[in-house]
Amino acid sequence: MTTTIPRTSHREAETFATYRPRPLWPIALCAWSALYMLPHLYWALGGESLVFTVKRSAAALDEWQAISWAASAVLTAAACLGPAILWTASRPRLKAMTLVACGVGAAVAGSHGAFGIVYRALNVAA
Repeated sequence: MTTTIPRTSHREAETFATYRPRPLWPIALCAWSALYMLPHLYWALGGESLVFTVKRSAAALDEWQAISWAASAVLTAAACLGPAILWTASRPRLKAMTLVACGVGAAVAGSHGAFGIVYRALNVAA
């Protein structure tokens, strides 16, 4: 008794070999940015809850609402980068430009976070 291995067409084999699942990090980028945008939008609209999470000197500024509007706009743009990465997957030039925008955004966010951590640590130590 011999067993035969079913043959697959060349196209089926090629499709199987080149299949790659979509990455989850663009969706995570979108969700994180949108969630982080919500308190800023709330503060921009005049809300005063959760202000304790921000430096007192920043929350006391007259421009606090304008700063919150700007942060909301930037975070909304960052939330749009996630779907843009998925959309540009088959367009190499657009994908490269989108990834550069993500890299710049990550550098700005990372330096902002590092500055905040160091600043808070120095305030606690003093």
